[in-house]
Amino acid sequence: MAIRTILAALNTIDRADEIIRIGCRLAARHDAHLIGLYVIPGVRYYATPANTHAAIDINVEQRGYYETHTDQVKQVFEDMIRKEDVRGEWRCVQAESHLMSGVTTAHGMQTDLIIAGQTPKDGFDSFEPEFVEHVIMDAGRPVLVVPHEGSFPNVGTNALVAWNSGAEAARAAADAIPLLKQADQATVVWVNPDEFKGGSLPGTALAEMLARHKINVTSEAFHTGKWEIGDALLSKANTLGADLLVSGAYGHSRLREYLFGGVTRHLLDHMTIPVLMAH
Repeated sequence: MAIRTILAALNTIDRADEIIRIGCRLAARHDAHLIGLYVIPGVRYYATPANTHAAIDINVEQRGYYETHTDQVKQVFEDMIRKEDVRGEWRCVQAESHLMSGVTTAHGMQTDLIIAGQTPKDGFDSFEPEFVEHVIMDAGRPVLVVPHEGSFPNVGTNALVAWNSGAEAARAAADAIPLLKQADQATVVWVNPDEFKGGSLPGTALAEMLARHKINVTSEAFHTGKWEIGDALLSKANTLGADLLVSGAYGHSRLREYLFGGVTRHLLDHMTIPVLMAH
């Protein structure tokens, strides 16, 4: 599989320039077409006491915020694709719903890769708190999530691939192949291998599969000890100097992770480098 169409979701306005910059560099690297998608949320509906539905503009400020910034984000997108000399197109869509993830999912599932920003904790950009989760779960495409802080001039030159023999991890590793083929180094870490059955050399079979794609890859066991897995992975990425973490998303149900915590939730909340997720 090759990456030929990339969608950059630009509704995290405070990070739109960084998302566009990463999108342009990946598009140039993979000779891909870059779509800049900007969604303006629609009217929010609620049930009235009379059991009817009325259109109440309770999100008027949020919608106004996105309407006001449309031209600004469009200009940044068009200037950057011109500067980086990549093929691209601007799409501005008025959503019927107050949720923007549905539109992003509909457009994103017809691309090879989606780039989106980590949802901030507050401000208008946090209007849809589970925006990224919805896209990851529903689009059926890999999603590259960009942290809300920091600059990432290189994404995917040194990658850490989290492996636990689960279906989601397998999907993420396979979806990451086009990026990993461009990497100088990739490291597969089998998380807590004593907890899984299947062979004495953790991650070797996956590393061998990736190596057949001409990827420079090594593998190692990774015992998290008393650390939470999410924290341990981020610490390992930092130790390796990784600029990309590849991880499956929601091996457990989203409700279970919401109630009890989980690796996906932790990474989405505390990421320090871009994370490629797939479900």
